[in-house]
Amino acid sequence: MSPVSNAPHSRSNSLNPSPGLAKAQLSVPVRTHSRSTSASSINSDVLNRFGYPTYRQMPVYMSQNQQTPSPDLFATNFMPYTNAPMPEPPIINLEGTFDMPIDLETISRTCSMSPPPMLPPVSTISMLSYLTQPTQPINLVRHLTFQTGRGLTNHFWWDIRNVRSWKSFSLQTMSAIPDLLTLLNFEHDTACLPLTSSNASTVTPASEADLANLISKIYFPKINAATRLSLGNNSVALYVAPAPTSSGLSANSANIPTFLANYPSDNDRTLSGLPRGRVVGLVRSFDRWNTGMRREGPARKVEYLRTLAHLQKCMRDHSCRYGFIITEIELVCVRAGCDDRGHPYFGYLEVAESVETKTFTRNGNEADGSVNMTVTLALYYLLMLAKATPLPGQPGSFMDVGGPGTLTRQRVWDGGNGGSTITVDEDGDVEELGKDGKDKWMPEPQMGEKREARTVRGWVWPSDPWHKREGEREQFVEFYYKTFDTDRTQLAALYRQNSMLTFEKDPFLGTQNILEKLTNLPFQKVQHRVDTTDAQPSDEQGGILVMVTGALLVDDQPHPMSYVQTFNLRPESGSYFVFNDVFRLVYAASG
Repeated sequence: MSPVSNAPHSRSNSLNPSPGLAKAQLSVPVRTHSRSTSASSINSDVLNRFGYPTYRQMPVYMSQNQQTPSPDLFATNFMPYTNAPMPEPPIINLEGTFDMPIDLETISRTCSMSPPPMLPPVSTISMLSYLTQPTQPINLVRHLTFQTGRGLTNHFWWDIRNVRSWKSFSLQTMSAIPDLLTLLNFEHDTACLPLTSSNASTVTPASEADLANLISKIYFPKINAATRLSLGNNSVALYVAPAPTSSGLSANSANIPTFLANYPSDNDRTLSGLPRGRVVGLVRSFDRWNTGMRREGPARKVEYLRTLAHLQKCMRDHSCRYGFIITEIELVCVRAGCDDRGHPYFGYLEVAESVETKTFTRNGNEADGSVNMTVTLALYYLLMLAKATPLPGQPGSFMDVGGPGTLTRQRVWDGGNGGSTITVDEDGDVEELGKDGKDKWMPEPQMGEKREARTVRGWVWPSDPWHKREGEREQFVEFYYKTFDTDRTQLAALYRQNSMLTFEKDPFLGTQNILEKLTNLPFQKVQHRVDTTDAQPSDEQGGILVMVTGALLVDDQPHPMSYVQTFNLRPESGSYFVFNDVFRLVYAASG
């Protein structure tokens, strides 16, 4: 409020007084004063004769012969005004009391008695209902393709030794995990979720590659959206595995996974050049693999175990504990068996109950607890198990396999005490063990299969000693020289701060110094040729010593130069780094 405009003696700016106040009368008390009788001779006649016209409406002057009371400290006797017009009230300016200007037109606008328009209702759905909706059915693959020929894989079906039921992979376990059921029942705006296809027509894939693309389009968007709402933008996501950057046996499609799941921020890679997955998956046509093959004849059992061996190979290559196999008809989730300390058993897999792709939950059945395990819900739970922070009471996704030199394949499950032929697991299932602790229902490999295994990887049984072919030396050597010939700056990922390079007698310590030496070599183009590769274990921690001989061509020189290079590889998170590197050119002996 302005202290100036609200002063008690401020005058109105209006020339026309308010009609309601024009005839109002106000009795204003006047305080009288006592004076001496000789103080003044002015009376009412003098005032009427000589007074200014403005004062003619003043109260009549009282003569001095009236009795005047004695002066008091406070006035007690008053004389009211008579027939005096009331002064106009001052205008109070309240402009300074508002923080923002007032729109008088808005204030004086007529108010409508009708209610405001209703907003359209927001459509919501719980994540549990979203993940249990029906999905588009897929028909059987039209054309089956089988791997032909030998030497295409470095895993074999008898690598699987024990198959147990993963009974804890269930809705009961999910509901017992703190806050997981609350998270699934939380309502979300349907606009935040990908639209589900309402097409009920069956699609027919032409091949397993076509089947993999259909699965990624039908299931993965829903699963990834659910994990993103649960974990944030940087969440575990499923996708089709990219093509490996390296070549050779380990980069063959028969040895790598079809699907991968990891965080977008994960940067680790395997020796084949693939991103390291927290979950790996395989796709198979139903005629090539299904859960019923375990109860059929020996040939079908072999095919059943062959796919499980492929999945185990992928899980060990990626150092992850969780995987799955999906067909047109069913999904099977798998967990690698480990001991109490998290060390894996070679050939021990826990297989969950299969989930049919046609399974879904009807609308409204979630309220009464009638929820079925669907493919999308099962894969969502598998990804939640594989996240960076494990779910309460569940093991994490990382599995410390170590390098081939550590010989972790020799750690097999012996049935608990190593001497019993009949075992009872924690769920009460009875399994009869056969030779060397394997499940008795598994067939024995043929002599030709054993010879192939020894030729390809150098060993047949997990208890066999280490062989130089399992050192992954071919992958490393191929990757190293391919990177050297194309972009030497990328070699920095293979060295560490304590790595040492000896190049023609000159030592270089640390990643920066090594990279500076390699990038400043006096040539632009180089091409390596590898003639021989030898390897052997270098220590008990899984290190590998690799020696390479060959020749190289630099720039436009017509004659190649022979070289010898030795690497000391150290294991690190399932892969290797170069701890020692010794390079020397071999010159022809002078006569």
